[in-house]
Amino acid sequence: METDENGDLSLKNVVEVLPVDKVPGDVGPLTFVAFVRNLQPGPGEGAFVLRTPGNEEPIGRLPLEMEVPPGLAARQVALQVTVPSMPVASGGWFELYFEWQGQPLAANRFAIGVKG
Repeated sequence: METDENGDLSLKNVVEVLPVDKVPGDVGPLTFVAFVRNLQPGPGEGAFVLRTPGNEEPIGRLPLEMEVPPGLAARQVALQVTVPSMPVASGGWFELYFEWQGQPLAANRFAIGVKG
């Protein structure tokens, strides 16, 4: 979070703040999307990995498998996983990593907060 010269508060490097009615509770539906290019043709495995900041242990892992056709290997493709609902014990920051073949390719973060 940062405050500008006018005193307005903004969030930097955050895709979204997800509102929930209460915590513990459920948040969802959630759709995680990664735009990737130059994947090797053939079978591949990816995953969206959820962590809390400063913690290397994942709190969730959403795997996906894909057969990359030879004609799409050099092109950008969108890979996505949709989760109808995810239980959360508390609000706060969450880090989302996208891995392909066990290698992290991208990271982002989002926040979960109680409405009101």
